[in-house]
Amino acid sequence: ATTDSRTYFADSPESSHCAPLETLGLDGQAMADANACEVTTDACTPVAEDARCAAWAERRRVAEAAERFSPEQVDEARAELARIAAATAGSVCTMR
Repeated sequence: ATTDSRTYFADSPESSHCAPLETLGLDGQAMADANACEVTTDACTPVAEDARCAAWAERRRVAEAAERFSPEQVDEARAELARIAAATAGSVCTMR
């Protein structure tokens, strides 16, 4: 879980993300056109097997859709499908 209570899946037990920060001008007013973030370490917990397999299946569905329907993303989608196949090879998660 992230510091702002979002949940996501990661491939490793340690993960981090860039948490958005509010940016202020010299006058103390918020700056709408400025961006800043702070890298934070997220608290990772193991995911139950059924949820893990469902997450891999969803990632596969998304990559397959990109491969079929988004010509500009074909190479990236194929790389993701290969990564998913390698990550789930020999696991209880059966990917068809």
